[in-house]
Amino acid sequence: MKALLLRLITFIFLSQSAFATAAPLVSPQPTTCITSQFSSTGDVWWKSVVLKLTNNCKTTVDFQDAAITFQSKTALNTSFWGDFSPLSYPDNDLKITSRLLTGGNYLASFYLHFPTNTGGNSLLPAGASISIKYGTDSDGHVDNTTQVYLGTPVETGNIELTNAASKPTNVTQNYALVHLSSNGQLISDIQLPWSSRQVVSGLTAGNYALSVDSVTDTNGNVYQGTATPSALTLAISQTVTSTINYALVQQTGKIAIQLQALPTELSGYTGKPTVLVTETTSGSNVPVTVDWGTSTTVTQLKSGSTYRFSTAAINYNGFDCQPSFNPTSVVANATTAPVTNLTYSCQPTAQAKITLNVNGAPSTLTSLKVTFTPNN
Repeated sequence: MKALLLRLITFIFLSQSAFATAAPLVSPQPTTCITSQFSSTGDVWWKSVVLKLTNNCKTTVDFQDAAITFQSKTALNTSFWGDFSPLSYPDNDLKITSRLLTGGNYLASFYLHFPTNTGGNSLLPAGASISIKYGTDSDGHVDNTTQVYLGTPVETGNIELTNAASKPTNVTQNYALVHLSSNGQLISDIQLPWSSRQVVSGLTAGNYALSVDSVTDTNGNVYQGTATPSALTLAISQTVTSTINYALVQQTGKIAIQLQALPTELSGYTGKPTVLVTETTSGSNVPVTVDWGTSTTVTQLKSGSTYRFSTAAINYNGFDCQPSFNPTSVVANATTAPVTNLTYSCQPTAQAKITLNVNGAPSTLTSLKVTFTPNN
């Protein structure tokens, strides 16, 4: 992990304590008789890189808690594996991390810890080699910058992650994807199963940030994940905790109302229909004015809810025009607006003769104005 990164900063740049009475600090020195050789294969899109470390010290070397650094022209934050025989396979988290140097290159670092139980071996005989392997989109290593520090135990801490969320209904993904970063550099992507706990170990003291990906169910509903806390400060030998939770993101839906062109029976009519859009479950509604011959999109509705429609009939120019919606209801959608079509069926208003008898009017009355209002 990044353990070497911060530790070496302390060792290299602090030559003595800030207090006059304190003893001077001695920087660890790289083991120069362990030589390195890089090689890579691949194409312009992907490289497989091998770092070969050879013991030329003419004696057996103990690689327990060995720390290795090298410079790279590009940021390098990735997992590694390797051929470690005759050593045991390392039992620590095999990660290469990097930080930006003032000259523009990056200092990449990793460390090795081997099993200490019976059968574990960290002793590399003289003349023997081990190989570190990793993949990257660009082999940016800088020759002659590899340093091997032996016997420098890494002082680390742990982050314990708890996924407090059960798997949401209709979600196929079996884990929460949590991103762990430090100083803007991605350290690890962690697949944290639902309702589980996981410890990320071997982290150097420092500041860390957590972010959580959202998940989407088969119906298009989005669940947003959060980490609490999302910013962590880790000390040596400390375990800090963070809890992951998920909440359904209420998406705003939309629908569209397509109104026909103005019927010929309503020629000269200047009014515009007002459609009442009503949610079927709650009864809440919103009035929407629509234009003839156009489609009107209604937004800020509840995605996944069903809406029905109503509007008044139009009586004009001797015609009774009755509205109809097809379909009569639609389900609001966050991405694609479903359409209902509003059309009018116009029939001539039935005519009838009415006889009026006026009684009791004064003799001076010469005319009388009467207004007839239909009750439909």
